[in-house]
Amino acid sequence: MFMPAHALMEYPSQESAWRSPLSVDTGLHENKLWESKQRGLVDQIRDRGVEKPVHVMIMRQHKDPWEYQHEIMDGHHRIASANQVNPNMEVPVKHYSAQHYGN
Repeated sequence: MFMPAHALMEYPSQESAWRSPLSVDTGLHENKLWESKQRGLVDQIRDRGVEKPVHVMIMRQHKDPWEYQHEIMDGHHRIASANQVNPNMEVPVKHYSAQHYGN
């Protein structure tokens, strides 16, 4: 499955203390983008796109078991870099259940 980078920016992040999306100004996005630029990841993604899928965990909501919540588990640097290059860039996504991550 593929998703645009800007859509992934709206998913909550497991790296945020408040499970905030990357798009919320907590400093997480800026930190991941800065680290990506230092490692050359932004340039690599500009040249070749995102090659390795980001990992998104899917969990059922407690209030409504028919609704699901998505949370970014791995790939924060790739999402931040792709969004910087082109917010509409298609990013490969691999979905996992909560059991996969031991939750």
